Amino acid sequence: MAYVFNKDVTNKTDAIIGRWMSTENNLEVEIFRSGNEYKAKVVWFDDNDDKSKPMSIRLDEKNPVKTLRGQRIIGLEVMHGLIYNESDNEWQGGKIYDSSSGKNGTPKPGFQMMEL
Repeated sequence: MAYVFNKDVTNKTDAIIGRWMSTENNLEVEIFRSGNEYKAKVVWFDDNDDKSKPMSIRLDEKNPVKTLRGQRIIGLEVMHGLIYNESDNEWQGGKIYDSSSGKNGTPKPGFQMMEL
């Protein structure tokens, strides 16, 4: 499973660290290193779908774990377990959580986000 990010760098190990925008321009995440893996948290999302629930107070209401439905989406960890395999020269593994559907999954090959 490989991941494609629109960023050209020479030091690829931490190349993914930073803020990234989805290709749909509706979600911004901050990717950070935690030990040997990389994680991401939500820092912005387009809340035009429901103006009665602005981004600053919107909760993770569709989370399949009922006790987690009270957590705010801003700051929510939505990716974990991503690693950079130097011998294969690619990003591998990882799980992504989609708060809009409440589903967990593995990013598809070619998963793309644009660096901010």
